[in-house]
Amino acid sequence: MRRAYDERYRPQYHFSPPRNWMNDPHGLVWHEGEYHLFYQHNAKDTRWGPMSWGNTVSADMLHWRHLPIAISPDAIGGIWTGCVVSDSANTSGLLPGGGLVAIYSYEDQSVGLAYSADRGRNWTSYQANPIIPSPGGNFRDPQVFWHEGRQRWLMAISRERAVQFFDSLDLRRWTPTGEFSVPASDDAPWEVPDIFPLGEGDARRWVMLVSMSGAPAGGLGIRYFIGDFDGRAFRSELPDEMECWLDYGPDNYAGATWKYEPSGRRLYIGWLNNWRYSEATPTQGWRGALTVPCELRLVETGTGPRLRQEPLVELACLRGEARHWEAQPIEEVTNLLDRIRSSHCEMQLELVPQTAAAVCIRVHMGATGGIDIC
Repeated sequence: MRRAYDERYRPQYHFSPPRNWMNDPHGLVWHEGEYHLFYQHNAKDTRWGPMSWGNTVSADMLHWRHLPIAISPDAIGGIWTGCVVSDSANTSGLLPGGGLVAIYSYEDQSVGLAYSADRGRNWTSYQANPIIPSPGGNFRDPQVFWHEGRQRWLMAISRERAVQFFDSLDLRRWTPTGEFSVPASDDAPWEVPDIFPLGEGDARRWVMLVSMSGAPAGGLGIRYFIGDFDGRAFRSELPDEMECWLDYGPDNYAGATWKYEPSGRRLYIGWLNNWRYSEATPTQGWRGALTVPCELRLVETGTGPRLRQEPLVELACLRGEARHWEAQPIEEVTNLLDRIRSSHCEMQLELVPQTAAAVCIRVHMGATGGIDIC
């Protein structure tokens, strides 16, 4: 494994699969001292194909231990994106001693269920799958959570250009309760919804993430909505024409957040890629990576609440030698990094704008140019 992580283009801080294809992260839970991260995985090729659930665990979200594939394609089809919940009270009737329940999309756009009684190491597919038949069209990526107010399980799932909501007492039988949609920039289907509360007291609001087209950098991105959720339907307090995006770069899609994080933080991770070129990245033997984990917070601005993401504080323990510059004027060409040579590093910048229209940092300089971060 050490040799594999010395490969060209293999990220050192960002999660990537040992081999073959990876896209959406999902099934994110903290359970019995471990962070679980599952991901869309083609176990046979470096391009998208028959989907399984890759399976990893970590004690610190920095160092991941790869486990055997969790859920493989069955007679219904490939296993697409979904979620995992802890059914400690055995509401499903499938786990007398408690355990984990996975709810996911099949390739045919129906919804399936699997369960594990051994901390996510082995999974059993529910014999009466699918638990929700395909309604036709695009219907996928269920996100399930327990709602204390209504004392039942709730599901958010994408349906064409909307998010539909369902509820259940046993994780197996689901009833529709409501829908949320706003005008979008094109007719591409919405994907991978996630919904959760953030903030305390009067500042507490519900946040919904939805992966969709029309992102600021072009192609795909994650749009977010802030508002109220009564356990049946979500209502945004943002004007329909106000588009709020989690990230303004081209490589953050299909992300979700961890459930049951012990310190109460809302931690996020996304797919560090874009379908416009995801199958053409020049890696060898593997393809796909994830963003670094980030903590999400609500902040107040002059135009209302906004979502802020900051890299996981635990990442600081990976730092080595540091260089510092203070009160440096930035001219048209200022080369503070002239003598820095590193295959991977972290930069923290605080810029005070003066008369410049833009500021860019150029890295990976070569004979034909470099990469501009603007």
